Amino acid sequence: MKIFFSFATAAILMFMSTAIVSATAQPHIYFKTTASRFGLTDEFIIGVFLESSIPINAFDIELGASQKKASFEGFLNSDSLVEVWPEEPEIFSDGIVRLRGAMLKPFSGKAGEIIQLRFRAKEEGLFQISLRQGVAYGADGKGTSLSIPLASVSVPIGGEGVHNSPAFALDETPPKLSYALTKDPFD
Repeated sequence: MKIFFSFATAAILMFMSTAIVSATAQPHIYFKTTASRFGLTDEFIIGVFLESSIPINAFDIELGASQKKASFEGFLNSDSLVEVWPEEPEIFSDGIVRLRGAMLKPFSGKAGEIIQLRFRAKEEGLFQISLRQGVAYGADGKGTSLSIPLASVSVPIGGEGVHNSPAFALDETPPKLSYALTKDPFD
């Protein structure tokens, strides 16, 4: 009888510890900005990042952005961990941005860049972007759905001591290429 009780107790404890680990290991979305404050007409970037200790191979998230304070100018995904975008990200008239993507190699870790969203400040006040809803899919062969907790970031626009230069410099100069014919060293 003692052996059965000990086995049952051990099984319950293992189940509870697995539930606690999976609850604390859920993926998170967070945001980074290029500065802590922006001036009117400044262009700025807000990066959307994934952090997860569970391997993830896909996600479906919806962001909300306050369009009165800044206009959506586009996105940058050259450094993204996402390899498959079913549709190009865009912002809808109500300020909603839907991002869906997948990774061929599952991601787990910190600072996994999903995308960089470009905005231009147009009105003084507090610009806010937030995760309205999100789900990540585990790379466990079953596509286990993992809810992502809500997150947001607020950035002041205008005020004293604010610079009116772009948050980053775009180099629109085309590259200079040079060509030279050389003699074949094996000929």
